[in-house]
Amino acid sequence: VETTREGLAVVVTIPAAQLFFPNDTVLRPIADKTLAVIGHYLKTPDFYKVLVVVHSDDTGSDSYLNGLTESRSNAVVGWFLARALPVSGDVPDGADEPIASNISRKGRETNRRVEFYFIPGPEMIKQAKSKKL
Repeated sequence: VETTREGLAVVVTIPAAQLFFPNDTVLRPIADKTLAVIGHYLKTPDFYKVLVVVHSDDTGSDSYLNGLTESRSNAVVGWFLARALPVSGDVPDGADEPIASNISRKGRETNRRVEFYFIPGPEMIKQAKSKKL
């Protein structure tokens, strides 16, 4: 968990291996437990806006990586929407945003990740302005 944009958003990063098997786009059975923790924070309507961003390593063609990240994003967003929890999906261009070197196995593993951006929603902003937070 980290903050970004001068503390205006909170980013939760989960290794893709906790949610997906290698080269797969179907959520692993154990993904429910991990995603449920994130879902807990979405139960208050309009409190947070959540953006889901899926990343991969650079192993494969651009079209393969873009398809993989898009399908994984759809799987994660679909999990939340099936539980009536509001999230939005964003699909970066496959391996265009590495946070580690793709030369090593460990670096590629680090780059395969799902990021959740928690951005204050209207209700949180309203409570903050009225000093109720």
